[in-house]
This record gives sequence, C-alpha cells and structure tokens, in this order.
Amino acid sequence: MMFFVAGCQSYRKGRMWGVLHTGDIAKRDGDGYYYITGRMKRFVKIWGNRCNLDSLEQMVKSITLDCACVGVDDRITVFVIKEGLEEQIKDMLSERTGLNKRAFSVVTIENIPKNTSGKVQYQELQKRIEI
Repeated sequence: MMFFVAGCQSYRKGRMWGVLHTGDIAKRDGDGYYYITGRMKRFVKIWGNRCNLDSLEQMVKSITLDCACVGVDDRITVFVIKEGLEEQIKDMLSERTGLNKRAFSVVTIENIPKNTSGKVQYQELQKRIEI
C-alpha cells in the first residue's frame, strides 16, 4: 500500500506535539513499519498518468547504477553515464509502466551532478532537458 504523507514526522516543541510537513511518500509493510519511498515533488504527469520519478530511477538502476530521472510535461528524461543502454532502458520502462516508449528519453552524460553530500542535483539535470 502506497500513500502520500503530508506530514508524518512528529516533533515536540516544549510540551506541544506538532507535525512537520515533509512532502515524503511512504509505504507501510505488514508489520506496521513505514518506509519513505519518495517525495511528492518527484512526480510528473505523463499523458494523464502520475509517475514517481524515484520509482522509475530504481527500475533503471537494475540496468545501470549511475542514473537519474527528471521530467517535464509529457516526457521523462533518464540521464546515464554509460552509452548504448538507450533502447534497453526505454524497453524496460515501457514494459514495466505500460507507457509508450516515446514517453522516455535517455541521455548519456559524462557524470551525474551531485552535491558534496552525494545527493543528485536534479535541478541541474532539469536544466539540461531538451524540450
């Protein structure tokens, strides 16, 4: 079961309890434990279908670990550093999501931009999208 978490982290300020609006998306397992699986801001709408870019990125990591997904309007762009994987990635994503291969663009770049703590700089990749 997957659901949106508008604010799942509780915090204590003095004697009052509150909620931090984190924008995280979580799933709950059979034992009642919650796992963060993505962010609400990491969704795009492709031909009327909501797509979680974090989930798509995890799918692509079954082919290559060096990847990052961004999207705009009706296009998801997958950035990879290894050449020659374009059709394999498009075929796999199309098969697993049910979307037409035209929804996906695979771009080979020299490296995936990351900050000093190792997090992918999605804003930098968003600027590189060919529209």
